[in-house]
Amino acid sequence: METSHNKRFSEMAVGVIAENLLLPLTSFGSSGHGTPHPPHRQAVGRYLTYTLLLWDALIFFLILLTSLLFINEDYFMEYYHGSSIMGLTELKPYASPYSNLQEQVVYITTNKQLALHYIWDYKRVGVKWPMLHIRDDGVLIFQEMFSGALEFLYKGLSGCIYHCIGDYDINPDSGVLTTATSKDIVPIEDYEVVDDVYDKIREYEKKGTFIYEIFEERPESAHSRIREIIINQIKRVDLFNNPEHAYNQFFQEKFTNYWKEAKIMFEQGSL
Repeated sequence: METSHNKRFSEMAVGVIAENLLLPLTSFGSSGHGTPHPPHRQAVGRYLTYTLLLWDALIFFLILLTSLLFINEDYFMEYYHGSSIMGLTELKPYASPYSNLQEQVVYITTNKQLALHYIWDYKRVGVKWPMLHIRDDGVLIFQEMFSGALEFLYKGLSGCIYHCIGDYDINPDSGVLTTATSKDIVPIEDYEVVDDVYDKIREYEKKGTFIYEIFEERPESAHSRIREIIINQIKRVDLFNNPEHAYNQFFQEKFTNYWKEAKIMFEQGSL
């Protein structure tokens, strides 16, 4: 929406434009008393008039351009994208087989802190699994699903938070609050280098916008829910018949007991 400052600026611009464009063309063509000036003075008058009109046109253009810039900036928002890839100048649409969306899009968020959690090392885990709950007030809660998960995912990992400016729609189908998508290339305005994602995440804890729920300190109900999630995921992607899936090694290493339980269920035909 247009701010009151920009409204006042626009009104002032219109006033200046109107005042300049209404200069009388004959101001230099007569003496002001109905008596024409000599021809040479009329020629000089016309020259000066046309020169002033050219300046008026230039002033009009500059004021109009500035006014539009002041107004339009209110319609743009700031977005962020976390990546372990350095040196990007634009974000290109892509499709992930593990995403809620199967079409090629760029994922960006209005929450800079959230973008930090999507700087990802696919060698550690082959699919992004940030284990986050986002409260309505924007506070991020890392709900640890196995012992030492926060450090395992992010310690020693570096990357960039890319800053973008534009008008992109929040997409609820992405499954993540504050996330917008674009089917077109998104230009990057600037970026922030993150030397250690784990350390950067913990900085937000001091600011009160990040809560770390340690696995060992979570209630039994949370552990039961983790078991349910893992077994359902194994079933959903038919993991025992799909050994190349990104979950395979990760689940075997970090959810060993649930993996073994699901394996028995699978062999018994009850999965």
